[in-house]
Amino acid sequence: MDEHKNTFRVSFDRSLQEHPGLKPFAERCLSARQQLFDSYVAIYDAAKAGKPISAKDYREVEERYNRKCAALEKEFEKALPGIVALEEKQGKILESPNPNIFSDQRYIVTEHDRQRHARFIKSDFQMMMTARPGDIEELTPRQSQTFADSKPYISALIKREGPLKEKNLNIAPDTTRERLLPALLAKNPGVALGDVHFFGETNLYLASQMRELKKAGVDTIYLEDEDKHFKSMSALSDEQLRQLLRDRKLGDIILLGKAEADLTDPARSNTDPDGTYVQMMLAAREQGIRIIPIDKKGLARDQEPMVHRLATTNITWTDTIRRDRDLLEKQGKKAGKYIVWAGYDHLVDTPGSYGLVDDSLGLPVVAFEQGRKDNGAVRRGVENEADFYVKGGEQYVTRPGYPQITTLSKQVDAMRPLEGVPGVGSVISAMRDFCVQQKERSNQLFDENLRQLGVLPAPAVIAPVPQPSLEQKTER
Repeated sequence: MDEHKNTFRVSFDRSLQEHPGLKPFAERCLSARQQLFDSYVAIYDAAKAGKPISAKDYREVEERYNRKCAALEKEFEKALPGIVALEEKQGKILESPNPNIFSDQRYIVTEHDRQRHARFIKSDFQMMMTARPGDIEELTPRQSQTFADSKPYISALIKREGPLKEKNLNIAPDTTRERLLPALLAKNPGVALGDVHFFGETNLYLASQMRELKKAGVDTIYLEDEDKHFKSMSALSDEQLRQLLRDRKLGDIILLGKAEADLTDPARSNTDPDGTYVQMMLAAREQGIRIIPIDKKGLARDQEPMVHRLATTNITWTDTIRRDRDLLEKQGKKAGKYIVWAGYDHLVDTPGSYGLVDDSLGLPVVAFEQGRKDNGAVRRGVENEADFYVKGGEQYVTRPGYPQITTLSKQVDAMRPLEGVPGVGSVISAMRDFCVQQKERSNQLFDENLRQLGVLPAPAVIAPVPQPSLEQKTER
């Protein structure tokens, strides 16, 4: 059992021991997840047999899973007060000091204590519902095979649906960072921007280019975002969005479903994904450009290993975009150009990732890179890279997985006050060790990639100092 899985398993087992009322919900949650995995296996088997499958097949099994999860969450909310009441009788709720200093009872359970305890239980329930495959339950050999073999069968499926579209990458050699998108849009139906999540670089670039994008005929930005978060943001008026930027209150960010932002940075920092997201949204509104979320919906979005998610989004995202373009035409609106804003690994096809969204739609891929001293130059990508690269901000990081681990480290550090709580300290310690190991591993992999590309020199080989032989020692 690896360190990451062990951390989740320890937390899961501790939750069920401390809160027995969660057990029936855990059993139904794991059962629903296994059914989802088995459904993926069935789709995989059909594809291997040469049968036609489509994005609809994925949507149906994921929507079925989401409905089960929604029903389970409602039942849990109804049962939660009873679980809290039972655990109060069992003396499991931390008590507050009694304000009546003359009372013999020094500590009492207040309503605040009950609500706090309910939040602890709800947090454990959410951890159970959002765990990834293998974090808690074991995968069957067939499920593991399906996830490991995602790339070949999804890639073959996409190519069977139709030939991959050619991209027109012919631009003037002196094209600048500011003129790159208009130049590519003039010769292609759209452009895909490869993003590294937890950084706002793509948002800032889009916001600064929005007026030029409108002139180039862009009518839509297709965004890797979940429906729930997007709706909570898009429901706000322009003034409310600007107020959010001005206030930068943690409570507002959490209510909008994003607690990862480093709120100590100014709103224009490229390490602030939430602030820059708001800026991009406001800029799009000013130009009348639609923003459409294309990501999978509900808890199914997180209930697959990354290898399988990267592969299946090639089908679902491409299908969503094509259907939206067709709908515009049916409504009598001439479909213009568009931008696809997605994670880098969804677009660039390398041995470790699964990008075919851009090839299916014929979209050049533009990405950002760190360490660039020039401001305006555009670098043409080589094989297994994005098509073009422009300079990222000074704080922009492209190390795989590094932003997520940095955020997790901050969250673990915020849990320090809980280290003395029985059963919690060991979990926090295990999570901290996991963050350190993953950062080191991420750095090693990134540096090795740079060496293979010739950006970094090979590590110096230090010749061992010759040691005297036994005979030489004896002669001395």
